[in-house]
Amino acid sequence: LLAIEVDPGLIELLRRRFGPGLELMEADARFVDWRALARRLGGPLGVVGNLPFYAATVILERLLEQRDAVAFMVLSFQREVASRIVSCPGERSYGSLSVFCQLYTAVRWEMTIPRWAFCPVPRVDAAVLRFLPLARPRVPVEDEEGFQRVVRGVFRHRRKALRNALRLALGLSPERVERLLGRAGIHPLRRPETLSLEEFGRLVREMRPCLGQGR
Repeated sequence: LLAIEVDPGLIELLRRRFGPGLELMEADARFVDWRALARRLGGPLGVVGNLPFYAATVILERLLEQRDAVAFMVLSFQREVASRIVSCPGERSYGSLSVFCQLYTAVRWEMTIPRWAFCPVPRVDAAVLRFLPLARPRVPVEDEEGFQRVVRGVFRHRRKALRNALRLALGLSPERVERLLGRAGIHPLRRPETLSLEEFGRLVREMRPCLGQGR
């Protein structure tokens, strides 16, 4: 067992409570090199943590980027964030975080934690999710950077129809956006939160030649 803690006060408390039997890594989990840690510890990691609400999304995204170093994750989040992660297409909370988590992992809601279980008591409840990284993404992704750029871009304009969201996010002409959506078999008036993983995959495959061209 290796514990990661950034707060100096908690580090000292942990050392007094558990003594030399606990391996303690003084670090910010937002910047941990999980691959290097897995190599040092001799294999894929089981990552278990009650994530600080302010940093939870950043920590999760870094773990997803280095998922080849992870066997499983059991993590707690603010309940609203946990709901976003497990949301399905068509739900209001479905967004880029939902897409990336479900693309790369099998995620399951394990339990809800009431706010009074924490000290000090926060203003919101929490939830525990279990993630199992998949051997390969649920849909083929040849260009991960391009996939992320498209998904994040359209969800920044989630209230707009796809033809406008793509135009604003990527700087493409309306005519080109219409052609790309047509080739992907996606109606231009749909909104980003209605697209499934498979549809995002088709859309990004059609857009690969123009990503970065902006015209």
